[in-house]
Order: sequence, then C-alpha cells, then structure tokens
Amino acid sequence: MLSNLFRPPYEYAPPAPPTSLLIAMLSIILYKIRTRRFRFKSIS
Repeated sequence: MLSNLFRPPYEYAPPAPPTSLLIAMLSIILYKIRTRRFRFKSIS
C-alpha cells in the first residue's frame, strides 16, 4: 500500500508524482499566509 501511494500511478495521474504536487500546494499556501502576514504588518 505504501509503495503504491509513493509511486505515481501512471494509469490515471499526470506525469508529475502526487507527492510533489502536494508539496507545491503546501508551499503556495505557506507563501500566501506569509504575504498576508507581511501585508497586515505593513498596514498596521
């Protein structure tokens, strides 16, 4: 099961592995939170 989760299923998934997509989404969310914090700090 774990090997299947870590391996990208080429049958029904894009060429990019899901783990990298999850990491990219998390990094984007963290970047947005940081920018929001900096904006609030600059406004206040």
